[in-house]
Amino acid sequence: MGEDVNYALDSLPMASFDDHVLNGIAGYDVFRRCLGEHLKGHVPRARWGWKHTRSYMTLQVIKEFLPDVQFVHVLRDGRDMAYAPHISYRVFWTGSSTDLPPSPEGVMALWSYTNLMTKRVAKVLDIPYLPVRYEDLQEEPKDTIEGAWRFFGLEGDVSEAVKLIRPNGHRYEGQKDLEKVTEVGRLALEEFGYL
Repeated sequence: MGEDVNYALDSLPMASFDDHVLNGIAGYDVFRRCLGEHLKGHVPRARWGWKHTRSYMTLQVIKEFLPDVQFVHVLRDGRDMAYAPHISYRVFWTGSSTDLPPSPEGVMALWSYTNLMTKRVAKVLDIPYLPVRYEDLQEEPKDTIEGAWRFFGLEGDVSEAVKLIRPNGHRYEGQKDLEKVTEVGRLALEEFGYL
């Protein structure tokens, strides 16, 4: 996954690439530089990947540079995201000029749109796509990890990976306006099996 990561284990070189694309200044040379930085110290021919929250916004460009790309779409219940204390429009949606916290309904609307569009874009671009719900990783880690490994054509014992999972609860339980927030995201919540 790379060594140059932030607190959330996002690949900083690939985050830089996403930022270049989103600012309209990315070409193959930028991609190669960022990918090279990401893969420093990586064993040749070994499997590799990266995690960055906004990679969904650059799928078209990634597909052009890596035609055999596979995409694992990790989702967390939009209601949990709606009540996340660290969310600002700038964090959640690139290009925003404010760090003010959005309303839970605003976060849910963005969560719904971005996740539905990510799934749709992967389908249109014919990118092998695997949605992985964060909650499934917590509740059924062995089965969920085995499913991801099958998606990548990997075999082996997942017991070490299972040990990395740290269960936690839902932020949205007991929150004010939960019914309203749920209704805003109903289509996506249903699409991804949350309702």
